[in-house]
Amino acid sequence: MGRAKGPPVKVLIGAGATLLVALMLLAAFSLGVVVGHRGLLVGTVDNFGARPAPGRQPPQPPTGPVEDLPPGRPALVGRVGAITNEGLFIQTQQGPRLVQVDDDAKVQDHRGQELSLKDLRQGVYVAIFGEFTGDGRRLVAETIVVVPPPQP
Repeated sequence: MGRAKGPPVKVLIGAGATLLVALMLLAAFSLGVVVGHRGLLVGTVDNFGARPAPGRQPPQPPTGPVEDLPPGRPALVGRVGAITNEGLFIQTQQGPRLVQVDDDAKVQDHRGQELSLKDLRQGVYVAIFGEFTGDGRRLVAETIVVVPPPQP
């Protein structure tokens, strides 16, 4: 009556532990890919584009009276985060987006009254109509509509 022949117990425990660690690393990597792909990460410096705190609703696109908008849906809706020589950085629910503003871009309010680029300032809510560049990261604005802020 002896012990059954086979690998030593220490080898089996080591192999099992190695397998568990490998599975946990694979699960963590997969979760990171899914979270990164779906944009569930907190924003960049100063929480520019950050997600709202748990229990708080994210800002919704403006629902005030919109009378004279260009046809179709806006390419972006959000708040002006910064105005630079490169263009406008718009804070959206998906994070910050760069909008290129050419000299021929039209600026108006939600009633159709013509405005100028100088009327745009940080914190103003805008709906931007235009076309994305080939890489999809930069939007070339055709019309920028200043809209009322969303209701809480």
